[in-house]
Amino acid sequence: MPAKSKAQQRFFGVVKSMQQGDTPKKGEAGKAAKSMSKKEVEKYASTKHKGLPDKVKEDIDIGHKDDEPGMLKADLYQIAVYAADLYKIVDELGKRGDEIDFPHWWQAKVIKSKGYLSAAKHYLRNELATNPNALAENHVDLELPEVLKEIILAKMQKNTNK
Repeated sequence: MPAKSKAQQRFFGVVKSMQQGDTPKKGEAGKAAKSMSKKEVEKYASTKHKGLPDKVKEDIDIGHKDDEPGMLKADLYQIAVYAADLYKIVDELGKRGDEIDFPHWWQAKVIKSKGYLSAAKHYLRNELATNPNALAENHVDLELPEVLKEIILAKMQKNTNK
């Protein structure tokens, strides 16, 4: 998707510079540089200025904050890595054969996280099922768990080799 304004194009020019290592990653541009692919950033940064407005008036979002899929993907990836790391630690503790007692407050955090992620998944699945236009011509592969499994296993293998 090309940039919608000169300001957005300039912003992604800074993000591109950060991804290339020319500029330190900080602020909102730093977050975008860390969470977006170089290909996504290039689409915005390469937009020509001719015919673009200086700025685009922002939508007023009441009750929610818009977030780019790239940023959400980065958060979900980090959650998956943390979950894999925790699983590995708990698995190792379980193999000891000793009785292990975790603090109640700690167990509650894991259980709440599961509930929150489950609710988020079921909400999104329901929205996609009831609004076929939400999927780009229904070509989105929703079999993401295998992809995540491969990413997590690769991350765990990388951590094991350290």
